[in-house]
Amino acid sequence: MTETFPNARPDAANKGSNSGTNAAAWRAFLLRLHFYVGLFAGPFILIAALTGTLYVATPQLEAWIYREALSTGETGDWTSPETPKPAPLAEQIRAARKLAGMRRSLRSGPRRHLPIRRG
Repeated sequence: MTETFPNARPDAANKGSNSGTNAAAWRAFLLRLHFYVGLFAGPFILIAALTGTLYVATPQLEAWIYREALSTGETGDWTSPETPKPAPLAEQIRAARKLAGMRRSLRSGPRRHLPIRRG
């Protein structure tokens, strides 16, 4: 007894079906390769994203972490007679040299509005 399938094609028409199977095998291979590469690369991308977020949020995080050191509870008015006025710069430099034991030079912070000359 021979069974007949309604959608069966004659052997002459099945010659090209091997290329369809080959394409499906390549597609399955590429999908699996894509999955494993994603599993391998995913943690690196996640770490890069998290550290980048921390790097971008650094000023806000530092302001929150060091809020006690960056500000005082006092709000003074420099024109008020009760508020002590800051000492002149020369006096501050003498006090800093005395405290640090520096004799030759004391350098202030960078001046952002002036160009830096090197030479």
